[in-house]
Amino acid sequence: MASFNYHQGRSQTVNGREGSREPVDGATFVPKTRVKTANKMLRDFFLGFVKIHVLHHASKGPLYGVWFLEELARHEYELSPGTLYQLLHGLEANGYLQREERVVEGKVRKYYRITPLGQRALKEARAKIGELIEEISENGDARKGRSGSQTRAVAARR
Repeated sequence: MASFNYHQGRSQTVNGREGSREPVDGATFVPKTRVKTANKMLRDFFLGFVKIHVLHHASKGPLYGVWFLEELARHEYELSPGTLYQLLHGLEANGYLQREERVVEGKVRKYYRITPLGQRALKEARAKIGELIEEISENGDARKGRSGSQTRAVAARR
């Protein structure tokens, strides 16, 4: 799995061109604004994955930030503590997580556990993810007896 760094996409000078990226396999240079847009979109996708990952682990038992950063690193995600804590606070503020403070080795540690609303959201996310994986995987079309073009034709009629 390739590593995803949430801090990518900053402007840089490559081959004397501000905001460009090295071309890959003969690709052309991409203007700075499109790179930022593409990276923002990917960042949004991956932050969504992280939210689902948080809910999954919080459904198994309480979690805390430093442990979860290590868990994300196991999956090759690079997330700053500030970004993670903002995400956790957002999930808490929206009722998906509940926070509990405990003193561990003389320090206050914030543990997060899933709420009933978070459980419902996780259940729905799992169903949607399964459906999406089925649809976008090549095997999904084969299992339904459809070719990729047949699947696109069905989708176009909707």
